[in-house]
Amino acid sequence: MFGGEIFGTYTQTGMQCQHYGVIMQNNTNSFPTIILNEQNGSLPLFGQTGGLRYGTQINATTGSFTAYLEGEVASGASLELNGTLASVVASATGLPVESLIIYASGANASQIFRVNDVFGEAYSPSIPADWTPVPTTAQAALDQIAARLVAGGL
Repeated sequence: MFGGEIFGTYTQTGMQCQHYGVIMQNNTNSFPTIILNEQNGSLPLFGQTGGLRYGTQINATTGSFTAYLEGEVASGASLELNGTLASVVASATGLPVESLIIYASGANASQIFRVNDVFGEAYSPSIPADWTPVPTTAQAALDQIAARLVAGGL
């Protein structure tokens, strides 16, 4: 689907669907408004590039379901991973704030692969002697900078 808006609840069971620049919302503000269900015998996926997404629930307890979330998530919207076979590949803007990500039926944070996220970005300092220890990720560099600020060492 290219462009447009979906009003009401969007439910997908199985199949592979891609949404480009689609605004997916429910005018009653009930959550979740996007429900993605596994289907045995298929490799379902949901893709969102651009657009806006509200509350999303991925149900995958006996079969897999992968969601690629590269669009915007609405403020206050939640993401629920229900089951150990639910997986998400997302940009930083494709995920709600951490407190609004819900894990159920054995799901955990390792089922989310973050793309273009500071926690996963590699880092090579231009002057390694300025670092102790030399950070290998952007997150490690930020942690050292924060520690030095607190200690008054910058």
